[in-house]
Amino acid sequence: MIAYRELASLGLGGLNMPFYLGASVEAGNVWTRRSDINLNSLILAGSVFIGMKTFLGPVYLAYGQAERKHSSVYLYLGQRF
Repeated sequence: MIAYRELASLGLGGLNMPFYLGASVEAGNVWTRRSDINLNSLILAGSVFIGMKTFLGPVYLAYGQAERKHSSVYLYLGQRF
């Protein structure tokens, strides 16, 4: 699940660039056999991010953390595929 909110709009000349703050929560895992699937073995994770719409496309910086001390920092520029 992802939620975000527009915080402000930065204007540079004739350009209007909305600024966002958001967060996500998720759960998942990978199992070798169907018989291994169990809700108690789901790995929980979440992230927080800031971003803006620019003339180059969306740009955002995010930090994510999962159980077992796994974490990542992301910088995206442009559309995701």
